[in-house]
Amino acid sequence: MKKKYPNSLIKEAHFLAFSGEIPNEDIAKYLRLTKNELKYVLYTLEPKEKLKPKERTITESFLDFFTLEKYK
Repeated sequence: MKKKYPNSLIKEAHFLAFSGEIPNEDIAKYLRLTKNELKYVLYTLEPKEKLKPKERTITESFLDFFTLEKYK
């Protein structure tokens, strides 16, 4: 199923609605949504956070160092 509202739109709507005194009607007009669509985006959908890449452990770095071709 294709997502109707991109994550960037959801984030922008949340930022505009919850960080200032801008009326929802103006936010909906700015984002080219109807009032009902904006309500759905604000109160039903949550912005998705990007997963951070896993940091390498000391052990993984140590093993990688000793398994390099030039040390074999």
